[in-house]
Amino acid sequence: MLGKNFAVFSLTQDMTLDLDLHQLNRLCESGVVNGASLTWEPIVNWNLHDEDTIAEIARGKFDDYLQRCARTALEFAYPLWIRLGQEMSGFWYGWGANASTFIDAWRRTVDLFRSEGAKNVAWIWCPDKGPHPEHPEWAYPKRKPFGDYWPGDDYVDWCGVDIYSN
Repeated sequence: MLGKNFAVFSLTQDMTLDLDLHQLNRLCESGVVNGASLTWEPIVNWNLHDEDTIAEIARGKFDDYLQRCARTALEFAYPLWIRLGQEMSGFWYGWGANASTFIDAWRRTVDLFRSEGAKNVAWIWCPDKGPHPEHPEWAYPKRKPFGDYWPGDDYVDWCGVDIYSN
C-alpha cells in the first residue's frame, strides 16, 4: 500500500498478559515488519498508580511470568526492543515511586531474560525529560532526577527520552 515495509511494529501491554508474539512473527516472516518494540508497563489491570507490582518483580514474585515471557521472546525470530517502565522519573506512574526498587526490578527482569537466552531482546531505558517550564506543578520534588533510576550500563542497550510539547 505504501510501497515500503514498516521497520518496527510497536505495542504496549501491562503484566497481566503473557507475551504473544506469534502474529508478529508472521508479520515479520511475510516481510511487513522487521521487528517489534514493546512498551511493557510493570502494572496489573492497567492501574497506572500501582506501586506494588514493581516491588513484587524486584522480590521475585513475577519470576515465573518473566521467564515465560523470556522464552516467548526467544522464540521470536526477530529483534525485540523492550521499553520497560517508561517515564519512571515522572510522578504519574506508580512504578517510579522508589528508584532503588525500580532498578532492582529492571535488573531482575533483564537477568531473567538473559538466563533464558533471549539475546534478541534489547532493553530501552526511557525516562521523562524533566520539568516543564509552563507547568511548575510538574517540577521536582514530585518529578525525580532520572539519573536516580539508571540500572547501569550492563543492563541498558538503548536510551530514550519521552518529551511532550504543548
